[in-house]
Formats: sequence, C-alpha cells, structure tokens
Amino acid sequence: MEPVDQTAHESRRGADNRPDRYTVNRLINGLSEVKSLKGPAASDGVDQMAATLFAEAPNFAPAIQAIRTSAMTSISHGAGWLQFKPIIIQSDTGAGKTLIVHKLAEHSGLPLLYLDCASMNNLTPILGQDSS
Repeated sequence: MEPVDQTAHESRRGADNRPDRYTVNRLINGLSEVKSLKGPAASDGVDQMAATLFAEAPNFAPAIQAIRTSAMTSISHGAGWLQFKPIIIQSDTGAGKTLIVHKLAEHSGLPLLYLDCASMNNLTPILGQDSS
C-alpha cells in the first residue's frame, strides 16, 4: 500500500488552504486538551484577583466587577473552582481587551485558549461546525 499524499487527499475532500486554517486547527487542538478546573475558589482569592486586575487595568473596572460578582455568586452556590458568567467587552481597538483577558488567565491560574476572531472568515470554528 502506497503512502497517502495528504495534500492530494485534502484536495479531493474539498479542503481548502484558508489563511485561518492554522488558527482553526489550534482552536480544535486547544479545545481537545483536558483542562483542570482551577482558579480562586474562595471569596478572598477572588477579591485578591479582582484587586490585582483592577490595579493593572482600571479602565476595565465594570468588567472586572462583573466577573467578581458572578464568581462570588458561584462560590456561594458551592463552586470548587473559579466560575463566572461569560461577558462581552466592547471597546475601541487598542483599549486593552486582549491584555485584560491574558491578565485574567495569569492571575486566576486558568488556562487560556486565544482565538483571534479578526482573522476568521466566519464563525464555524467557534460554533463547532467546521469540517475538520
């Protein structure tokens, strides 16, 4: 049996070489890795994380407070790890949205899976409908 030419195989399948293919594969690989549930699981840890984030990014005070409030609610309901509701941050380019997310991961101990949506053509990688 001859070795399979991967490029020819993908071509026959209708695969394309979109510029964001690397990004999509990185997302899929990142989502398939087992991640442990961790982060501050007590109110004092959440307060410390929020204070540190606020000191580094005071312009995101409303987002930090929303994360803190949601995390405190989860803790009061018995969560054993950092847990908060998803939020959307809308601001101008260069305001620091990516930086605050990286800082949140750093100070909480949570793993970060970064997906640059600006380079994506559609939402299928996020929605889980990509052919790969």
